[in-house]
Amino acid sequence: MHMLGDGSATTCSREGKPVVDGTSNIVLGTRNDLHCSGTVWPAAHALFSYLRSHDMYGKAVLELGSGTGWLGLQLGRVFPESHQVCTDHPDYMHALIESLSENSLPNVEARELDWAAPWPDEEFNKFTMVIGSDLVYNVYLTKVLASCWRRILDASSNVRIVYAHMLHRWQDAGVDWPLHEACVSHGIGLHVLEVNGSQRSEDRNVDEIPQGQFPVIFQVRSGEMPKYSTALLRSAITQAEMRSMREWEMADEDERSDILMAAAIAEIEW
Repeated sequence: MHMLGDGSATTCSREGKPVVDGTSNIVLGTRNDLHCSGTVWPAAHALFSYLRSHDMYGKAVLELGSGTGWLGLQLGRVFPESHQVCTDHPDYMHALIESLSENSLPNVEARELDWAAPWPDEEFNKFTMVIGSDLVYNVYLTKVLASCWRRILDASSNVRIVYAHMLHRWQDAGVDWPLHEACVSHGIGLHVLEVNGSQRSEDRNVDEIPQGQFPVIFQVRSGEMPKYSTALLRSAITQAEMRSMREWEMADEDERSDILMAAAIAEIEW
């Protein structure tokens, strides 16, 4: 177990015991087979840091892909006048339900939500804010998440969707560009609110892209994709292409065959 608060990912206990977050006495539920859902990723810390500096008094907040419920519980603790609804896929509710049971915050509840079969519009209409962090790790999830966001935006003109995404999280192009493409196909723009802890304006130079992994906080809106967001989400492809060129130059004949085969498989999957 790794304690939260230092920006590193924190996983649930493998011994089947609750995990205590030493920074705030939040107790997290456990389950061995949750994989990504059983981890509090750095983007969740970045989003919590961003949201706690904004007025959330009386907000009705829907969290998508809550996993262990860490973010919703933290927000419920800091903003007791808000109401947090933590959700996850029906197959991954165990740790979330356990976390909420262990902490007993009256303003935080858990509900099932499958992005591929979302709630009726009147349910989404109840919320003034929708949040999420590092929700996608394959191309399929980028598509259903964008579709769910579209459904929420169509259901309410007053809702504010805020999403934290760890850019360059994967060793290759990952899901950054597929997320961009999925959003564009649904008429969604991702507007940058913060990059690696610093607020950024929409008119940032598209060449000013930090290297390495870092969290980006977006506001999800209807409309066109801003140029800077496109540059951010495409930058992983550029870095992957540079790595691929170096690997190709250093590879022998057999290794180059493997590289070509992997590229062909990736193209088929896409």
